[in-house]
Amino acid sequence: MLPVASSGRAIVRRMSNVLVVGGAGYIGGWLTDRIRADGHEVRVFDVLLYEDQYLKDVDFVHGNILERESVAPHLKWADAVVWLAAMVGDGACALDPDLTRAINVDSVRWLREHFDGRIVFMSTCSVYGAQDGLLTEESPLNPLSLYAETKAEAEQALRAPMRSFSGSGRSTGLATRIHGSVWISSSTC
Repeated sequence: MLPVASSGRAIVRRMSNVLVVGGAGYIGGWLTDRIRADGHEVRVFDVLLYEDQYLKDVDFVHGNILERESVAPHLKWADAVVWLAAMVGDGACALDPDLTRAINVDSVRWLREHFDGRIVFMSTCSVYGAQDGLLTEESPLNPLSLYAETKAEAEQALRAPMRSFSGSGRSTGLATRIHGSVWISSSTC
């Protein structure tokens, strides 16, 4: 049954092609299921850093976001990109700051420059650092780690003048699958 507008006419939504970059992670698994349930085509692009194989029954591309030529054809297919790919957690980021910046900032800047569709970007509450009181999207940023700094920089890159922007989100809350870096992260959320 199609949703109906107040005028009584059916609301028909165009099915979209959604590329979920970093979709094999703990947020990506749930999100992929949700996007499919909403009637969209999904393609997951992931390096499988924490997995040996991808088990969901969706179009899957094993690839590295640092190899731009492997990402580009999938951007042409997509109407929207959900960008979950990141080096996550203070410990992992501190091991190789240059690689962390390449993944967390440079790849997002590249995406912004090479994709005209809707971009959904997940950030982190770590960008706020330690602050008193209730935090909102308008709260001042105070990143205390390389991880938080790079996520804040990526947010800024997406806010820079561009053809289209759908917003960013900061990830907090419960998950059905815990990512290993969450246990060792010293980020303040």
